[in-house]
Amino acid sequence: FAKMSKKNFTLFCYFFPLYLSLAFKAIHPLTCSRQSYLKHSKIIENSISPMYDLLNKAKAGFESTFYSTNGQHHTYASFAPGRVNLIGEHTDYNQGFVLPCDLEFGTVIYGVGKIVSSSEEDSGKIRVASENRKNGIHLFEANFEMSPGEIHWVNYIKGVIFEYLADLPPKKSFTIDIYIASSVPIGAGLSSSASLTVSIATFLEALLEGNGIEISNDIKTKPRRCRAAEHKFVGTPCGIMDQFVSALAPSKHAILLDCLSETFEPVPLDDPLLAILIADSRVTHSLAERSNQYPVRVSQCESAAKILGVESLRNATEKDIERIDDPIIKSRARHVITENERCIKFADALKAKNYVEAGKAMFQSHSSLRDDYEVSVPELDCLVDIASSVDGVFGSRLTGAGFGGCTVSLVKADKVEDLTSKLKSGYKERYGIEPNIFVTKAG
Repeated sequence: FAKMSKKNFTLFCYFFPLYLSLAFKAIHPLTCSRQSYLKHSKIIENSISPMYDLLNKAKAGFESTFYSTNGQHHTYASFAPGRVNLIGEHTDYNQGFVLPCDLEFGTVIYGVGKIVSSSEEDSGKIRVASENRKNGIHLFEANFEMSPGEIHWVNYIKGVIFEYLADLPPKKSFTIDIYIASSVPIGAGLSSSASLTVSIATFLEALLEGNGIEISNDIKTKPRRCRAAEHKFVGTPCGIMDQFVSALAPSKHAILLDCLSETFEPVPLDDPLLAILIADSRVTHSLAERSNQYPVRVSQCESAAKILGVESLRNATEKDIERIDDPIIKSRARHVITENERCIKFADALKAKNYVEAGKAMFQSHSSLRDDYEVSVPELDCLVDIASSVDGVFGSRLTGAGFGGCTVSLVKADKVEDLTSKLKSGYKERYGIEPNIFVTKAG
């Protein structure tokens, strides 16, 4: 960043290590204050090199789309990872348990931001462009009267900005130009949306702090605001999991997240003999636009809880299932209740490095999602079936909301090549295309 002025470069160096540490979680987040992050943050880690590639793309994209920063602007950058959920699907909005980990790829936002007087000409003007959305610059005005617009992906950004407006001093407004670069596949069930919203929130927090404005010391504020953005501006009644893990999960760990208390237990996921393989079916989904069944599932679970007289299905047991007469509502409840139990067993098995038992829980989870929750599709079933036949695969299941997207498999590291080959050949034989394969580890 040779073109940055001394002031801008100082701001960048001051805040960027903080947010890298927040994104890559070098320290357990629940034991550190924000001041501790500033003091102990580390940015020299081999695992962050993919982020630097994204950062360079975002900076180049910004300067080709908007203008050269050339030392005359307050420049900020932020990063937030995508995630894969190992087990615990459709339990988060039922106040249950989930066990996700964040990934090594994510979303970088690079841009220029100011906090200006509401009387200034450019007050509240927000301009957004994205590497993955080749449709130019999107302009909107940030104020308390703002509402969702026609461009779906821009609503994620609008929603997060709306949540941070209350942090501004009276008669002050944001003025922001940003460019987005992401390595998270869109519509694949790896939470590109949470990666985007958490990165936007991180950018705004840097902008606020860079202008001497205090932000909340409660580390749960950011994921809660990002969830609220999806609820209000995207229309997706999601739970807290995606935003929580993207913002707060420790490095090289999965987390057993209790979505009722919003507390979590780190689960080590750093065994070099173990690999996580994600297979993208290339059947895309969109929670708000195409998959209308997502809010239907939420409503069905609420109906089940009402029938059982409990606040949520988190408070129900397997014995309670028989009290539900409607066969569809009963199936939905059975999945959620048994999935919570599988999630706990899976965490215990991972901690004991009993990958065989962990794998059994994954296969059972997929069967439940296919048969009881009915969110799988034939392409996902095919990928799981192929994985189950490969030596060295402990478990496999669909991950994410379903209706397309990805499967996740727990596999011996030395069997990754064999699994990859058989997934590609078997899937192509059936559907005429190869799945996209990602081999990763906890970010």
